[in-house]
Amino acid sequence: MAENREQKKACIEIENKFDRGAGVNWTDKDFSDLSSEIYQVSHIVISITTLKRLFGKIRTSNEIYNPQVETKNAISQYLGFENWDQYVRSQPDKKKKRKPESIESNIKQSKKSKVIFKKLRYIALVSAMIVIAIAFLFRRLNYGTSQANVTVNTNSYQFSTKYNSGTFPFTAVIDYEISEIPSDNIYVDFCDSFDNISKAPVLLSKKNNMVTHSYLIPDFYKAFLIVNGKRIDSIEFHAKTKDWQGIVTYKNIQNNYVYYPIPSNIINDGFLYCKPDDVFKLGVSRQQGFWIEYRNVREYGVTIDDMTLETRIRNHPDDGGIYCNDIILFLRGKKGHLQFNLLKEGCTQWAILTAGDIKLKGQDVDLKAMGQDVTEWADVKLIVKGKTGTIFYNAKEIYQFKYNCEIGELVNIEYVFKGCGKVDNIRINDSIGKELFSEDF
Repeated sequence: MAENREQKKACIEIENKFDRGAGVNWTDKDFSDLSSEIYQVSHIVISITTLKRLFGKIRTSNEIYNPQVETKNAISQYLGFENWDQYVRSQPDKKKKRKPESIESNIKQSKKSKVIFKKLRYIALVSAMIVIAIAFLFRRLNYGTSQANVTVNTNSYQFSTKYNSGTFPFTAVIDYEISEIPSDNIYVDFCDSFDNISKAPVLLSKKNNMVTHSYLIPDFYKAFLIVNGKRIDSIEFHAKTKDWQGIVTYKNIQNNYVYYPIPSNIINDGFLYCKPDDVFKLGVSRQQGFWIEYRNVREYGVTIDDMTLETRIRNHPDDGGIYCNDIILFLRGKKGHLQFNLLKEGCTQWAILTAGDIKLKGQDVDLKAMGQDVTEWADVKLIVKGKTGTIFYNAKEIYQFKYNCEIGELVNIEYVFKGCGKVDNIRINDSIGKELFSEDF
């Protein structure tokens, strides 16, 4: 009963957070949106059918629907907890304290209880044995292929592609064969965070053997095969650029981020630079904030964990820089990423530094060193050696950091400016000083 009580309470809390009224009145789209939101937080897929059962939209043979542990863990993470056990422990104890009784009353009650206890103990023992026998038989008959504990052998399925890379826009084609997997809860997650329409994983049909997805923004992606909420396989896709590609990012009226490739030339007057007028021609309002990205997605032949990058940059208001004049340098590796930003002094609450397994934010860590005069030309240098990174600003060391997880081979360089910033040059050397990439624009 306690488990059922906590489950009902969790559903009420989800209804309040999701803010679309009572779950019994939700449409298929509501359940689909909730499934997507839960996945974004927990990386566990909960099917629409499971959610409908959980919220009473679909009646089950049992009076109380008891979902899998993975499902409970997912909804707990959606509510801000690590797992279901932590959520249950966080709930107040509903048990009422008994009033103290007299000694005489306790003695009488104790004698009476002993007689009753002997009878009840025998009945309980027999009942427990019957219940266990029935549960065991029921599990064998109906849950012999329980989806909660399915072990997937790598020889029991196919998950592959003939084409791992191409120039963006790039359509990924995955060939699959999953008929031997004893589960219907099988998805593919294309991990396309730029697609506001189809961010949720795609349910795979055992009747088909192919699924496709178009990556409209250049980057390095991984598509995951998911069985019962667990990732069991992956395929890498590299949507490359021919050269530097400009992208404008802004929020639309639905408050969603929109990413739009810039069709015009972004090398102007000897700089990597998109002029503000070219941004406004795309429909971006002059009154709203926006970001400009310059991406070069390709194989660089160097690992981020041992390399040197030098560049000359600025983000001046006369060029179209806005607000805190942020400049972000983002390096994508095959196993992770490294990024940091430079911005005006006084704006370092929004400073960030991510490398492998570490993620630092200015609101939690002192990143005042990232506050610089970014409105003037500056020489920025990044040296990474043995998973230790050092950032230099105009030949002065300003910050050093260490991380543990390998980031891997460099496959994407991004400059991100708040407004329209400029890049004068860039150079990349490997660990022994050999130049592997350079541009002077």
